[in-house]
Amino acid sequence: MRTFVLIGLCFYLLLMGVLGFAPIELNINDKLLHFSLFCILSMFLYFIWNLSLKRNLILGTTSFLACAIGSEFIQGLLPKF
Repeated sequence: MRTFVLIGLCFYLLLMGVLGFAPIELNINDKLLHFSLFCILSMFLYFIWNLSLKRNLILGTTSFLACAIGSEFIQGLLPKF
């Protein structure tokens, strides 16, 4: 495991959590914003492990899809303001 990438991942997750609940309005498509944020998250997960290329690609792609789809389901459960 790469320690510096893990520290960066923790800061990135904290930043995503803070920005996710911040009362700001952006003029960017919500789906495009989620896609780009989870793409960066999956890149962090790709570089965190010392695994083979195939295993890293499977881990990164699976985590990217699970987080992106899960986020959309959670947003559907939250009340609209």
